[in-house]
Amino acid sequence: MKLYPLADTPTAEETNGASFSERYRRANIRAQLTGELRSPMVGEWYLSGAIPAAYKAKSDMSSAFYICRIVRTKTIPAREVIQ
Repeated sequence: MKLYPLADTPTAEETNGASFSERYRRANIRAQLTGELRSPMVGEWYLSGAIPAAYKAKSDMSSAFYICRIVRTKTIPAREVIQ
């Protein structure tokens, strides 16, 4: 499952109640493709850019983009391997 960084700041509702600092830093919030390729409608997230990132549509768009959904991730620290 490929995850992409966010270029815009999501709302608390879109992140299931994430704090402002977590939403602003976007540390554990990413975008995941839904598999749809169509014109985004206002408020939907879409993938764009030479270095792909998720953007939130400010208005209905006429060009086709890959549609994304917002997911929260959890950072799990790596364990040291002793040989």
